[in-house]
Amino acid sequence: MAGWKCSRCGTSNEDIGITCSRCGSSRGSVAIPGAPAGAPPAAPAAPAAPAGPAPLSASPTDVEALPVATASEPFWRRIPLGWILFAGILAVGAMSSWFFAAGRSDSGEITRSGDLDVNELRVGDCFDLKDPDAEELTQVTARPCSEEHEYETFFIGTMAAGPYPSEATFEQYIVAQCEPAFGRYVGMDYQRSRLEVTWVGPTTGGWNDGDRSVQCHVFDPQTARLTESLKGSRR
Repeated sequence: MAGWKCSRCGTSNEDIGITCSRCGSSRGSVAIPGAPAGAPPAAPAAPAAPAGPAPLSASPTDVEALPVATASEPFWRRIPLGWILFAGILAVGAMSSWFFAAGRSDSGEITRSGDLDVNELRVGDCFDLKDPDAEELTQVTARPCSEEHEYETFFIGTMAAGPYPSEATFEQYIVAQCEPAFGRYVGMDYQRSRLEVTWVGPTTGGWNDGDRSVQCHVFDPQTARLTESLKGSRR
């Protein structure tokens, strides 16, 4: 009797059978290389998806970065180191009092740029250093605050008489006097402000001659050339 042979498992089947009596493969099916005998025929493969860009991986949930807590530096330690060199080098009487190129209005406001003896600076005056590398500060270039300048005087005080102050004594005075004066002048507490402070005081010779004055000046490290007063700026 005629029959047919299963292409998958090789079993001979009767001609009237339409599936293999051993593995169940359909008569006339094509064997898949490596498929085990007796395994059901593989399901037809799903059509391949059309080519396209690979999907983007899901981004992690955005988390708002918290500010890193930093310890507030005390008033004294925030004074730039380079300016400490100017402490105690205010020369007294080094320039003749008649030589003033800067001009003031009747109200005392500087209205004309020019040289000014540093001892003649007043609260609210804006100025530049004539020679930042000088070993003694004798004069500045005073300017109207509406003109380009770097520094502004916000406090002038007088220390008590006695022996020439040590650095620690100067420090105590500046912290006690200049820090609160800064807040009143700028309108913002120094620890929250972006502004910085420098100061000058008398030389030993000036102190012995009776000069006890100490000046504190404010400047903006982010804006080298200011064109307005920092008074009430709340920066």
